[in-house]
Amino acid sequence: MVGSLNSRKPLLSSLLMVAALILFCGQPSHSETLFEGYYRVFRSGQHVGFFIMRHRFEPVEGKKKKFKFTSTTFMKTVGEDGEDTESIKAVCDENLVPLSYSYTALSGKKTRTIDATFADGKYTAHIKNNGQDEKIQKPLPTGVFLSQFLLHYILRTKQGLKPNLRVSYRALAEEFGEVKDGVATTKDYEVQEGLRVLRVENTFLGQNSINFVSEKGEIISTHMTETKMALELTASPSTATADFKVPSPVLAGLFGEVPTGQKNILSQIKHEEVQVPKPIIPEGATKQQGVPAGKGIQLKAKIPRDEPPNPPASDSAKDPQ
Repeated sequence: MVGSLNSRKPLLSSLLMVAALILFCGQPSHSETLFEGYYRVFRSGQHVGFFIMRHRFEPVEGKKKKFKFTSTTFMKTVGEDGEDTESIKAVCDENLVPLSYSYTALSGKKTRTIDATFADGKYTAHIKNNGQDEKIQKPLPTGVFLSQFLLHYILRTKQGLKPNLRVSYRALAEEFGEVKDGVATTKDYEVQEGLRVLRVENTFLGQNSINFVSEKGEIISTHMTETKMALELTASPSTATADFKVPSPVLAGLFGEVPTGQKNILSQIKHEEVQVPKPIIPEGATKQQGVPAGKGIQLKAKIPRDEPPNPPASDSAKDPQ
């Protein structure tokens, strides 16, 4: 990878992150994993790595009736210059007020870490960039949130999360420890692999992403237009990790254990399909002799194919003049 980690194109913050099921199902009254899934990462159509995302809702220790959201992500990609990994653990309260976050990036021998805390309308970040230490302390403008929770922020606006909206926002980019402006635009519902999804376009840190979000608030796929990167949710971890080496000790340290990736709509569909027994029809029997017409038929959303995802069509391609 050319240049320092501080100057490279951002990946995690420019992807549209989501607080998963909390968007549509409300806030639980106890600790709960709201979403957990593995994604395949593509670059120019080639499978180059995997991405893991988990969202949890938890009580704040020592404070009754106070809760927090924790968003944890990990991404590993492999290219001509070797392996790159990035991880974020971001925490905010139930009103999206930032509490803390940690960011770690490794690229060959280059490292960058940020540990930030928030208090009294300010945030303090300790940054280590290739062995050089830096401390920054800045005021936190009112209404600024951590970029990991963008969809939750949209839901809390007056319009909520629905088609044909334009939302301007200010969020803290975890990779840089800086507050940046962004714009999210919702389009209309589409169908991807049998699932009804909302198309959400996001511009942040100079990057444009096209995201497809299920009716449960789960990101099914994301496409980065400039970098030609794409993420696609999978029903099982092995589909995402493929032949890439999985750093189990690193994942256990970050997530508390190695995530199973089963708390998402695609894993649930796969599990249901495995559990549904096939109707037994005697050899040579007709529908009338065996199973009546229409019985035993399961109409379910399809699991995404193993082929690389095609980039979504632009609005200009959809609506030629």
